[in-house]
This record gives sequence, C-alpha cells and structure tokens, in this order.
Amino acid sequence: MARTIYERDTDALFIAAFDRPEFTARFLKLAGIAPGRTIRKLETQAPHPVGTGSIDIALDLSGGERLLIENKIDANYSVTRAGDAQPERYAASVAALKAKGIATRSVLLAPECYLKASRHARSFNATVRYEDLRSVLSGAARELLDAAILQAQTPYEPDPNAASARFFEDFYARARKIAPRLKLKGNPNGGGVRPTGSHTIYVDVPSSLSSWRDVPKPRMSIQAWDSGVHSASVKIMIGGLGHRATELPVPAGLMRLDGYLRPAGKSLGCTVDTPRLDTQRSLAEQLTAVDAALRAAAELQDWWNGSKEEIRALVAGA
Repeated sequence: MARTIYERDTDALFIAAFDRPEFTARFLKLAGIAPGRTIRKLETQAPHPVGTGSIDIALDLSGGERLLIENKIDANYSVTRAGDAQPERYAASVAALKAKGIATRSVLLAPECYLKASRHARSFNATVRYEDLRSVLSGAARELLDAAILQAQTPYEPDPNAASARFFEDFYARARKIAPRLKLKGNPNGGGVRPTGSHTIYVDVPSSLSSWRDVPKPRMSIQAWDSGVHSASVKIMIGGLGHRATELPVPAGLMRLDGYLRPAGKSLGCTVDTPRLDTQRSLAEQLTAVDAALRAAAELQDWWNGSKEEIRALVAGA
C-alpha cells in the first residue's frame, strides 16, 4: 500500500476538530484531563521549551494545564539534536514546564496498532487512539481518519516501476564513477523494486560525512525531483533546526557553492539546487544533468567534511 496520508493531514484534521466542543471533551477525557476544562490557546509546531524540535499540537487549557501532543500515523520517531528520540524530547519538555509550576502532560496520538507496536509509547503521560475519536467525527473528517488507520495497519508494498528501477540502477553505477567518495545507501526495497514516486537517493552518512561533538548526526540526500519547491537539490539535513532556516546566516563555504538554508521537514537543509531528473527516462538521455547533481553532492560533501568550525558555529547559533 502506497503512503498517501501524512501526519500533516491528520494534524490539520485534529486542529479543525478542536473547534468543536464534543470532540474536545472526548479528547481531553481520553488524555486523562478532568472534566470541564476548555482550550484557551492552540499552537501548532510550537518549539520545545528545552532542546530543539517542535510539538505537533500544544494546548493551553483552562485551569493552567498544558498538553503537548505528538501525532503519529506510521512514521518513525525523529531525532533530537542530542541524538534522542522524540519521546525523550517530550519528557524533557514536560519536566521543564513542571519545574516552572505549569501542570503539563505529554500525549501520543496514534492508531491503535502504532501504540501497541511502539516501545516508546509508555514514555508519554497519556496515549489516545485514533479509533476512540471516530464517534465524534463525521463526513470527510471521519473518512480521512479511517484511511489513516487503514494505512497504519497495512504493510508498505511499493508498486514496481521498471523505468524507475533502471534509472536508479544506472544512477548508482554513474555515482561510483563521478563521485566515488560519496557512498549511497542501497535500495530500501527488495528485489531491486522502485515505485513510480521514488525520487530520492539517500547517502550513507557514516561512510561519507564526518561527525563532530556538539553537531547532531546529519542526513544527506540527492533529490531527483521535488514538486514542492522550485528545483531538485542535494541536501545535508540537521535535525530539529528547520524552524530557524530563515533566521540563520548561510555559512560562507556553503555560499561559495551557491548553497542556501531551507527547512527540510523539521530539519535544517544545507541545500544546493540541481537540475531535475526524470526517473521515467533513461539516464543516458540526461547524463549532463545527472553528472551536475553528482558533482554538487560531492562538493557539498567536501564542504561539510572540511568545515567543522563553520558547521559547529551554525548549530551553536541555532
């Protein structure tokens, strides 16, 4: 089953539903909140009070309580700057707010199968099942919730695309020639399968990028196509800093590559634009563009590996 519903979709569903007293009362009861409380303020992607990263939905309640809600469908937990998973981040934020005298609870909101499978679920003060909210939703909202529940229950099985498989196989071979020091992760799907919507090549970070104290372990990717932005790109991503992308100064070494900073999900993307690549055409037909992308990736790799102090300053400034 292809992934067609994302957490941002159900975030929007729940945010809209909190305008309805019946939904709010049901949710607060499931989260262990005493009856009669109402929402005074709702924030989305609010920064954690300690560390980095953001809270999916934060609720300030009458009576002075605060709820920190992490919404999940089927994705893994992201990582904090210190290398900790999201549950540790929420626990630290709850402790920090309680130390200030603010009654606070963390809530993991997810389908039942996710909650049963997650070894970190008990790290949250409360868990709320999608299934227990169906009765206070209707129409398109309930349909979306049901689809998210089904997606969480259904193993991901990519729909094979022969053209995509050939493109990526040839891309890996070309990378070994043009950027031999850049080690790419293998195909995440068995049997060489690549679905039509596969547009990203991930870099094996431990084999390709240096790591330093006080700098979170990065991720790196080569994007063949990105419909959400103006260009394809290569990116080195630093977790939890995406909300500072427009505020931080672009490192001088990155600027020399015509690079810039932009959000990449919740991460800070150290980005260099590259030509778009069509995975449904042969690699030979677009060799110039492919080589440009690989050279940009190699240059970005060299910048990272040779710029420890510049990158540590970037992270410290965040």
